[in-house]
Amino acid sequence: MAVTAAMRADCFVHAWRERKWLTQEEYPPAPASLAEMYETHLAIQQHPLVASEFGGHAGYKLGAIGAEGEPCLYAPLFSSYIVAAPGDGLSAAAINLWQLEPEIGFVMGARLPPRADGTPHTAAAAAAAVPQVVLCILALTLILTLSLSLSLSLT
Repeated sequence: MAVTAAMRADCFVHAWRERKWLTQEEYPPAPASLAEMYETHLAIQQHPLVASEFGGHAGYKLGAIGAEGEPCLYAPLFSSYIVAAPGDGLSAAAINLWQLEPEIGFVMGARLPPRADGTPHTAAAAAAAVPQVVLCILALTLILTLSLSLSLSLT
């Protein structure tokens, strides 16, 4: 039986909810392409438990910006994993903290939906849609590190 994006999403979302490490046997096969990876990300983002267990979809983590012909990599972020500074809602032990990375966050004030003709938005239009730029600290867990490594191997 072929593994679908919805099956991968269900596996990951339930493991996150149950705070359970997946064994090698439980881990779904990696997507065969970048398109399948994004189908999996979308299925995770739209999974019914994301709203009830993780506070819903809050934005995206960009892993590459698409410069010099490289694909732009991104994955969904969930509200319950975003901690406002100076927050006390983050436990290194609870998330199996692996490392910290400084990030730049863009708070969107307006949507930039895809254009019907497929042309990209201009830099000026994108900048106008961002009322606030914030410093973020990405707390990488061992699970996220493995996931990013797996995603990057698809390119």
